[in-house]
Amino acid sequence: MRVFENDRSVPGTVWTRRSEKPGGFTFARSEYETLLELAEGAYPREACGLMLGTHEDGFITVHSVQPTRNLATADDHFDLDPGDIVRLDRTARERNQQIVAVWHSHPDADGKPSREDLLGQWGGVAQVIVSVWDGGAGEVWVWS
Repeated sequence: MRVFENDRSVPGTVWTRRSEKPGGFTFARSEYETLLELAEGAYPREACGLMLGTHEDGFITVHSVQPTRNLATADDHFDLDPGDIVRLDRTARERNQQIVAVWHSHPDADGKPSREDLLGQWGGVAQVIVSVWDGGAGEVWVWS
């Protein structure tokens, strides 16, 4: 499901996407900007990380977008650093939050999940992909 086009013209807004299922996905404009900047900064490699927040009644609210080290050797793959996962899970619990999404970028590709993305999907959390074309962020896709 395509969620957002990269439109940086309206500062301070909150982005919300309601799915066909009950619930939705929302995060502040500042966290959206953080996501785009992290994805652009890693180009031409895939960036990756976790989103911390709350998940209630099918509605996900992202409070922070966090990068992790990408341990993959190929530019077009990602492998989250297990130490970063443990650290961010601890941070989330300290804030009375949880890991609500795994995110990564697709350099020079659209945000549709690949077969590998679908097979590696974490249960119980959303998956977010940012397409990055020639170093500039494009669409952001979210699915669960």
